[in-house]
Amino acid sequence: MIFRRRPTTLGVRFALLLAFVLVVANVLALASMLLRGDDLDQTNRFALEAERMKSLISALEMAQSSAHPLLAAQFNTRFTRYSVDTFPLAEPAEPASPALQKAIERVIVRHWVHATEVSYQGEMIYLVSVELYAKWQGHPIWLNVVLNHGPRVSMSRTFELLWLPLMVSLLATLVVGLGFMRQMTRPLLGFVAAAEAAGNGDRRARIPEIGARELRTAAHAFNLMQEKIAGFEEERRRLVASVGHDLRTPITSLRFRAEMVEDAPLRNAMIETLEDMAVMADGLLAYGRGTQDTETRTPTDLRDLLSRLCDQMGATFRDETGREEAGTIANLRPTSIRRAFANLIGNALRYGTQAQVTLTTHDGTAQITVTDDGPGIAPALFAQVFEPFFRAETSRNMDTGGAGLGLSIAQAIFLQHDGTIRLANRPTGGLEVTVTLPLD
Repeated sequence: MIFRRRPTTLGVRFALLLAFVLVVANVLALASMLLRGDDLDQTNRFALEAERMKSLISALEMAQSSAHPLLAAQFNTRFTRYSVDTFPLAEPAEPASPALQKAIERVIVRHWVHATEVSYQGEMIYLVSVELYAKWQGHPIWLNVVLNHGPRVSMSRTFELLWLPLMVSLLATLVVGLGFMRQMTRPLLGFVAAAEAAGNGDRRARIPEIGARELRTAAHAFNLMQEKIAGFEEERRRLVASVGHDLRTPITSLRFRAEMVEDAPLRNAMIETLEDMAVMADGLLAYGRGTQDTETRTPTDLRDLLSRLCDQMGATFRDETGREEAGTIANLRPTSIRRAFANLIGNALRYGTQAQVTLTTHDGTAQITVTDDGPGIAPALFAQVFEPFFRAETSRNMDTGGAGLGLSIAQAIFLQHDGTIRLANRPTGGLEVTVTLPLD
């Protein structure tokens, strides 16, 4: 069950991959050492014994014959026996031991040497015979060497000796690798934060163009995209606001002319249509102003802001946060936030007979719900009502349906504040709008 979930973060994946590679490499190195350890030990021992033989040969050839046995005995060890004899122990007819023969001939180059491997009392031993230049009573003499294989280190003993260095190297490499990985992935956290802010409508979010070349290139592309989108949105806002502003003058002029129409039914119909057009023009201006984010953010008490707004608009305010003043402070653009909540409360009062605003806090987040007792909205239209100029109320009456920009403006403002907005129908009837905003 534990291994069914794959690691999600790049750091954890890199750590697991690095640990796997290091463990496999160390296991292979340990296996190679165990398989070839005896050969390496044997090669090193042969080289060492060849140097000892060379030293002893030099001493023997300078010493008198009577001193030869004593000199040879001084070179004996637990696994090597030296002697000076008038005959060679390693018979030339016996096959040579290639490794030992080469090791000795590499060091002792001016003497006849023969090395062989024979069985003695059930064990294999090496015999080496080197013909000396010195003579004993006119007869040639030989330096004979008997080498045992020596002790073999068991696999368990090898593991005991090596596991600690292997673990230390593994941990050290992991620490260095994770530190490097953390340094490399740190700019990615900035990417995430900037992307989330951009998704919430914050066109001022930028990524520092630092780090590796690939990261700098990606950051530059993101920042350039933000600048272009901000330019497009600003152009759209200016266009919408300009259209709304320019429509006011001809609408006002047409209203004056309509009031001079003598036919009362026709006059009233014309004035009603012009009033609807005036509402739409005002909505265009409001949309152009409401989605701008030029206002400076300041620490704002949500409790105080919502309480005064409800008093002004005739809505009921419920504070369920306790009385700690610091618990409802948020970094907001007060005018924009007041406008967004005024749109929500205005909709609630327009479609229902009463509106209630409730403020709660949890884990650094403020949750504000605006409820009414109106007809609610069909769930299939929840996404569409946030689109500009969409009206769930189909009567085309501007007094009851507005221009269809209130929720669109409110959503844009809440997203600019890293907040959310969602709609739900109440079981007892009416609409419930839930807004979340981060607190300081």
